[in-house]
Amino acid sequence: MADALEDAKAAGQGGEKLDGYLGVVSSDSGVDIQRLVQDINLRRRDSYRAIADATAGTTLADIQVLAGAKLIGKAPAGQYVQNSSGAWVQK
Repeated sequence: MADALEDAKAAGQGGEKLDGYLGVVSSDSGVDIQRLVQDINLRRRDSYRAIADATAGTTLADIQVLAGAKLIGKAPAGQYVQNSSGAWVQK
């Protein structure tokens, strides 16, 4: 799954969003990419929820925002990420 994700990101079909989830960048992305993004987002949500539940005073939204900032920061040049206005930009 990780290879498929990296391939989709490198092809400009998927990118990191501000909320810590993946997004489909290209409207012509196939069903396979959409399913991949959905599956990974479900896994991320479960992970974020577990972290929030284990950290006193932290909400799911807090974890999502922190994860989004980290993932966008780690994205290599050339991949798509959401900017502060929610638009897709190439890093």
